[in-house]
Amino acid sequence: MGQRTRRWAGLGGAFTTVGLLLAGVADAEAVLIRPAGVFTADDRLTHAGWEVLVEGNRIKAVGPRLAAPAGARTISLPGATLLPGLMDIHSHLFLHPYNETLWDDQVLKESLVTRTLRAARQAKATLDNGFTTLRDLGTEGAGNSDVYLERAINDGLIPGPRLQVVTRAIVAVGAYGPARRDYAVTELPQGAEEASGVDGVNDRGPASGGGGRGLDQGLCGLWNRAAGRIPPRLQPG
Repeated sequence: MGQRTRRWAGLGGAFTTVGLLLAGVADAEAVLIRPAGVFTADDRLTHAGWEVLVEGNRIKAVGPRLAAPAGARTISLPGATLLPGLMDIHSHLFLHPYNETLWDDQVLKESLVTRTLRAARQAKATLDNGFTTLRDLGTEGAGNSDVYLERAINDGLIPGPRLQVVTRAIVAVGAYGPARRDYAVTELPQGAEEASGVDGVNDRGPASGGGGRGLDQGLCGLWNRAAGRIPPRLQPG
């Protein structure tokens, strides 16, 4: 099933119910969802009596008294309000709370397999909580794993939101972590990719084949957008 069929958030836990109800729906099936109301962001109103029609993996129509095609499945959600999916524009699916495991220990001690499996679980939890689009700004030492997580979601292998990914965020040399001064080793893995100067940053940008980056994340104030000092190859779009 295409993930877009589940990309409606619900107030009061209704979204999780919708996601579970639609989990076994075939790609070609039509589903008519009848909540108590539908919130629309353009006018910031909740419209009582509105319905949502899903056909295949797309939302076909939203409004009152929709005409569903013959054989459409109907899901009634009395007392629930549906709203368009939420967006998180700064997320890190490859991290988990620091009161569980310190950031340094996640980067240095957790295996890539463990971090990727946890990221997949957190992607599903994020979708279940109504977030349908994430801009994930760096794997924090997990390389290009976010690219493959994005592909797995897009291919329908695992549930999750739409992702825009960075892979290895770019930082100034010595400006990030884990801090080398805290460890008795010289070759210490870092949570982001280090670069110095315009050429160094461009060498690690998307034009250099940066592992499938959909966008670039520069940390620590490396460039000043207002002053126009972002190299053209790093300009978004």
